[in-house]
Amino acid sequence: MAFRKIIQRSFSLNSPSTSSAVSYIDYSFSNERIKSSLPKIDYNCHDFIKNLNNDLRNVHIVKKKIQSARSDLHNCFKTSDIRLVPIGSAANLLLSNSSDLDLVLLPSTNLKTWKDFMKGFSEKEHFRKEYMRATRKRLISEKVGKVELPFFKAKIPIIRIWSNRKIQVDIQFGNIEPIRSSLFVRTCVEFDERVGLLAHWLTNKFQEANILNSTMGQFSKYHVNVLVIHFLQAMPYPVLPDIIQLSPWLSKENDWNNAVKVLTRQGSLYVPSETSNEQSVGELVIQLIDYYSQIDFQRIGIDTRGKVFEKSQQNDFLEISDEYFDRPTCRVVDAPRKLQKLFSKLRMMTKEGYFEGVFRYNKFNEQVT
Repeated sequence: MAFRKIIQRSFSLNSPSTSSAVSYIDYSFSNERIKSSLPKIDYNCHDFIKNLNNDLRNVHIVKKKIQSARSDLHNCFKTSDIRLVPIGSAANLLLSNSSDLDLVLLPSTNLKTWKDFMKGFSEKEHFRKEYMRATRKRLISEKVGKVELPFFKAKIPIIRIWSNRKIQVDIQFGNIEPIRSSLFVRTCVEFDERVGLLAHWLTNKFQEANILNSTMGQFSKYHVNVLVIHFLQAMPYPVLPDIIQLSPWLSKENDWNNAVKVLTRQGSLYVPSETSNEQSVGELVIQLIDYYSQIDFQRIGIDTRGKVFEKSQQNDFLEISDEYFDRPTCRVVDAPRKLQKLFSKLRMMTKEGYFEGVFRYNKFNEQVT
């Protein structure tokens, strides 16, 4: 990736966004900081990208582990109609050294069979337990690794495997929503290379603040990705258009089997990328900090198309309107305060010209989800 070229992009005045957030956000702070300190911003951002690039030199090892683990698991079910679809960082092109393998088990390509399965799995405890036990038994018999007891009562029931390929694998059952969502994030990453760089930067800041670990009740990488994608559509001169409207394959009306095919074959989507915004990654980081430090997350929610909205009632959750999910996607306790604390700290660093801190790359080895 031509990181230096990305860094050296200059601001371009293209058509402003029609987002409802435009009148809500005052960008004078970030505009002044960029105007007065752009060389220093870009210099420190370049250091961040260089350190990120160095850290990801061995990500091909993680990718190989994932491919091998997927092959092992595929062989467990090759005589059936079952498919195992990768989701999350294993599918959305945001792989890191801490990535594990998340899969959705689909019982059939047939829509009616899938609907019947989901009805039984979600509504009948006996059916759910027996199916998960049978799946675990098959995995054990195929000796794919250490297979833990199923998490029957988790919000999303899963089977966890410590694969022989030395990578953690979580299998959930029948859920189409994370498949569509993973394809959405992947489309955004393919649309513009700056999307992935901002996602890596914000992920690093969440890790630095100790608020990224969904298994411990903190934010997930999904939440970070949505914050980045929302902002890049909401800003006055958007990097991303309304990706869902632009991409027919992301429509909920589109057969979900098509999304499955894309994520299982891991090929390029050939997304037509046409954006006249040529800001550097450093500039976008400063504007993102400015944007989120002004949003009252107790009162305001965000969606995946760059819009903001008033919550029906103030609460202590990050409210994300994601058309792929019918249920809330963030239940992090005290989320508004945690986000306000993070972005206020980053804003203060920006105000003081401490760009070394804003763009400091912190190396983390533990797995986060």
